[in-house]
Amino acid sequence: ADVEHIMPQTLTPQWRHDLGTEADRIHSRWLHTPGNLTLSAYNQSLANRTFGEKRQHYARSNIGMTRELASLERWSEAEIQRRGESMAEIASKIWVGPIQPYVAPPASVGTRELSPEDPGSLFYTHILEGNFGLARVSNWRELVDCAVRTSSQKGVAFAVLEQIAGAKDQNPG
Repeated sequence: ADVEHIMPQTLTPQWRHDLGTEADRIHSRWLHTPGNLTLSAYNQSLANRTFGEKRQHYARSNIGMTRELASLERWSEAEIQRRGESMAEIASKIWVGPIQPYVAPPASVGTRELSPEDPGSLFYTHILEGNFGLARVSNWRELVDCAVRTSSQKGVAFAVLEQIAGAKDQNPG
């Protein structure tokens, strides 16, 4: 089966007539929306055919949602919109969204950017890392060391950071 546009990608004079004076607006707004798409084994042969001709093929479809199209007398903006809403309702029952509302993590407080121009200064900054709380660091090496320790508690591998942090033992500073 292929994905087929019920209202075709190129409007024929008959489709323009069937859609009415707003044909171009309807076509532009609804062409690639789920309500105007269906699965069909006849995609190539149906192409730009009228809805009446397509209905005959839809009636023989093994796919229920495509077969249902055969019960419609016409294909207009209202039918496309209704079908799209129906598909969204079905999808929302199949793919349930999050049960709990999203809560943004608290912003870090008392932070100060570490500066590479100031590697030996004795300043303090706070970093907030998930559920691990506040950690105090006074230089870049301590920051990297803290990040490595924190990540290892979560089981995350930071090979490059571990290598950099290992330099702390060799070059005290």
